[in-house]
Amino acid sequence: EETARFRADEAAWADWERRPPGYRKVALHWIASAKKPETRARRLATLIADSAAGRKIGAVAIGPRPD
Repeated sequence: EETARFRADEAAWADWERRPPGYRKVALHWIASAKKPETRARRLATLIADSAAGRKIGAVAIGPRPD
């Protein structure tokens, strides 16, 4: 279900697929480590939005976030 939600946003999914495995591992851990379902959903939404904009999520970005 979560993967389908991510794949539904073509720009976000394309950005995700071009990211290196290390980034993807950290990002997935950040989402999966959420204790509450609503936190997990919020983190997934953040990942999708940031990926659609071509940004790394704040949890793994180094330096200032380009907005």
